[in-house]
Amino acid sequence: MRGAKKTLRTLLFLTLSFSARAQALEGQVTYGIEYHVNLADRPDLEMYQSMVPESLELYLKDVNSLMKLTGGMSQGLIGDILYKAKEKTIYSLNRNAKTATKTPLSSLYESGDRQFKAEKTTETSTILGYRCSKYRIVDKEEGTETWVWSTPISNASASLMVYFLESMTEYHISNVHGLPLKIEFKGKEFDLTIVAKKAEKKALASSLFVVPKDYTITLGN
Repeated sequence: MRGAKKTLRTLLFLTLSFSARAQALEGQVTYGIEYHVNLADRPDLEMYQSMVPESLELYLKDVNSLMKLTGGMSQGLIGDILYKAKEKTIYSLNRNAKTATKTPLSSLYESGDRQFKAEKTTETSTILGYRCSKYRIVDKEEGTETWVWSTPISNASASLMVYFLESMTEYHISNVHGLPLKIEFKGKEFDLTIVAKKAEKKALASSLFVVPKDYTITLGN
């Protein structure tokens, strides 16, 4: 699996569309993350496991979003991830160094990752009181299968959840609608589960979704 051979990547394109009638959400969603190695005697997979965060927090306001990772080496390597919808740009924020890497979405088309279109199934599930539709993604070549349970949330910035999944698997995934509240990835080498543990509706300061003025901004590759 390609994702087990590299560190987490922050330059991946995401293509989520959203229902015009879907509800919006301002607040915070907290996810738990589980990673399981399926193959014995694979130190590379064990090293990759040390990078996987223990949890992540997704903050949503209007069409912008911010993701904070907790635990694992990725917390220090990636920092916070800010998505500015009107700019169509992702910023990776290093709070300690006061730097930001700016990556326009248009530059992510050439990432080289494999493209997959999610298939919406008829199955539904309720997670934290939100009704979710189940999507399925199959890679026959690599022998992997992914399921995404997503609820109708109109905030375009909610796409950061699929962005995070792509950074772990190096797959581009399209045709997922709404906010994913549960993701299961099953592979030959490792399994990955991301599930929402808590959702809070609350007012958030607009300042949370801006790059501080004293940060040095560089352009990502």
